[in-house]
Amino acid sequence: MRDRSATSLYQALRLRQVEPRRRTEQVVSAKLRAPTGVHHRRQLVSHATTAININRAQQDNDDGTDPRQLQQLLAVPRHQLLVLLWRDGSWTVIKSTTHRVLLHVPPSIDHQAHSIVDNKLADALVVITATRDSALACQSILFRSILAGKAFSQHILRDECLAWPSFVEFDASNGKIMVCNPSSRRIAVWDMKSYELCFEHVALGPIVDVKFSRELLLVLLGSDPAQKLQKVAGVDLQFGEVRFEVALECPLRLTQLEFVHELCGRLLVKQRRKPVQVYHIRSKRVVSLADTSDVTAENVFLDQRDCCFSVLRNKTIERRDADGNVVATAEIDEVVAADFRIGQVTRFEQAITIYVAPSTKAPGRIHVVCEVTGAVLASSSVGSLDAQDESPVLQALTFNCWHDELYTVDQSNLVRTWKMQSQPNKSIMQEVLDDVLK
Repeated sequence: MRDRSATSLYQALRLRQVEPRRRTEQVVSAKLRAPTGVHHRRQLVSHATTAININRAQQDNDDGTDPRQLQQLLAVPRHQLLVLLWRDGSWTVIKSTTHRVLLHVPPSIDHQAHSIVDNKLADALVVITATRDSALACQSILFRSILAGKAFSQHILRDECLAWPSFVEFDASNGKIMVCNPSSRRIAVWDMKSYELCFEHVALGPIVDVKFSRELLLVLLGSDPAQKLQKVAGVDLQFGEVRFEVALECPLRLTQLEFVHELCGRLLVKQRRKPVQVYHIRSKRVVSLADTSDVTAENVFLDQRDCCFSVLRNKTIERRDADGNVVATAEIDEVVAADFRIGQVTRFEQAITIYVAPSTKAPGRIHVVCEVTGAVLASSSVGSLDAQDESPVLQALTFNCWHDELYTVDQSNLVRTWKMQSQPNKSIMQEVLDDVLK
């Protein structure tokens, strides 16, 4: 949700939840054994299905969207819950094992749900709502209340003005909430567990964007008239002090900026159709990475724990260190590679990354790919079990790494739980690890 057009309230908030990165102990070598193909291939088998038929408005919204469509799907594995946020502002909580509806909260005149966040530190669901006066409000609902079928909420961030152009961001890995008001150049950081104010920071220049990094807050500073990014400041998340400021060699227009990431003392800056530039924060040295012009924000993924990042291309997964050097490559199954686009990323132990990607050719088909070997862990149609029927277009999907499960919702609001089949008494992840560590 990065578009901040003032014409729409739904575009007035940028909310991004950063999942915590688990520490990986496995060292990835420069040469990895080629994938064995069908040895890793598994089918996704549906073991629980249900159609969510909540009584919602049948008419279209003002923007032409169907209010019955799903806006966000959130899995809460520790409580075996699925939270579904609908376009009309209502939200539903169901049990992921039985798909029994535990709670449904319809939209009200004063508050309409906009986004949902799983706050693991407080064991609560945070619901960001749009208010009648075109502002935003945040409510925290304990999961023990939801499991009891009730929605007792606590208003948080009451002292913050969340009207346009302010935005809020939740970061589970750092345990912080960031509220930014570009007009006043003020940034406030709150604790996710206690909802107490940690510190305030006032930027010395116009704020282009603010984003979380590991133990840092990256403040992108630029110029108002030309809307160009000129320098990046790193603010310590514990004390609120400025650790560094890096001036770019050439100011970048925001329309051409692909991404800015901090990775182990380096800044990765990417401009459209240009190579990735690596800025060394201490030495001020700048290195341009060859053959990275096609890298985009959608096909690059950071691993802060191992100080490396992965790039997904047509048929390969490249793993690079913080300086941009390729340390490992893995080939994706040829059959899947021609039909593969990047989707959800889930980190596992032992340097295993699962890419859950909807198919480009068949809207109801997905692929689950391992980063280390490039092997296809699972590939299946998530449409009807009847082969005669066409696979429906998926509205949303999310992966549960705790139980090797995939949850999907299609256009008919049919919720399905898919289990990756494996050998008896042996999980699919353990099977992959046994093979990788040989």
